[in-house]
Amino acid sequence: GADEVVYDRADCLKLADKFDPSPNHAFLPPIHDQDGIGQCNADAATGAVEFLRNKQGLDYVQLSAADLYDRINGGRDQGSMLKDGMEEMTERGVGTVATVGRTLWARGMKQAPAAERMRFRTLEVTELPTFLHCFSAVARGWVIVSGIMWYNNYNPGPDGWLPLGRGQGGGHAIFGYKPVKKASTLGI
Repeated sequence: GADEVVYDRADCLKLADKFDPSPNHAFLPPIHDQDGIGQCNADAATGAVEFLRNKQGLDYVQLSAADLYDRINGGRDQGSMLKDGMEEMTERGVGTVATVGRTLWARGMKQAPAAERMRFRTLEVTELPTFLHCFSAVARGWVIVSGIMWYNNYNPGPDGWLPLGRGQGGGHAIFGYKPVKKASTLGI
């Protein structure tokens, strides 16, 4: 569970030194592009599953965030809850880009067969209530889907870090795969 090993901040700072500080990772799938659609929740969930499949040595299969987003938000660009995406990924899974497409979410879009979706689903989800829970989880090798505030000026630097948030902000979903630090600031 989430409380099995939650490191304190001092331990997290030490742990982060053991990881390459770059955003690179051997199991990263291709970058998902929302193409102007607010389907970050679905992109984070499907990207996390693609990452885990890569980590397990399975063939790469591009999963359709559009298929998931259509079902968790009814095909509307109005945001969605992380929990809704995780429940759908656990209960019914997700179709592939080869079957459904990458961003063609709209009423009447082609539906993935239930049998295909069940091949690509999460088997276990654990809610992580704090940043230290999240950091501890990725330090132990978990892949997480997390919600963050995303600001107008966010454009990752060459080191993968975001600047201090300025301007208007809104919710954004990401998947996290590695603990990092910059000076004394912890990140995922």
